[in-house]
Amino acid sequence: AFALSLVLLPQTGEAFSLTKPLLFFSLLFGAAFAGIGWLTDRIVRIQLRPLLREAGILERGGMGLEAERAFDNALALLDSFMVSPRRRRHYLQILGERMARFYAAQAEKSDRAFKWITRYLHVRPGDGAIAEIWLRDMESQSTWTKAQQDLAARIGEVRKEDRPIQSTLARIY
Repeated sequence: AFALSLVLLPQTGEAFSLTKPLLFFSLLFGAAFAGIGWLTDRIVRIQLRPLLREAGILERGGMGLEAERAFDNALALLDSFMVSPRRRRHYLQILGERMARFYAAQAEKSDRAFKWITRYLHVRPGDGAIAEIWLRDMESQSTWTKAQQDLAARIGEVRKEDRPIQSTLARIY
């Protein structure tokens, strides 16, 4: 944008007035900024879909470590400078749901799996399938943190009519 303005500004013909060149430069700079933002968002969108597709294929194929690496690559892509904060939130919701479902499907859950599922449930406590799995897994723990207790209560409030969740909560309490 700067180099283009150096070429185009002398063409305006006014040597002493600063308003037109500054306005022109501002418009040109704003258009370049918006264009670069749009372009980087398209690049992320183009790269994210194959990563999520690959992770899904690996997950269904029973290759958990490889699927987790593909999810990590997608997460690293979203952590890059190329994504605007608004679009990052949108993409992270999609990725967070996929990762929570991936970790919930695992028989042996790592600490990372519990963290992802818990983060997801903080955002979406109404997801009955994930909430039920999380509560069943948490039922075997002898001690709960305050945050875990609050989350369980929140899930119970949101899923009042869900019998499996309510019976699991009754056993826990």
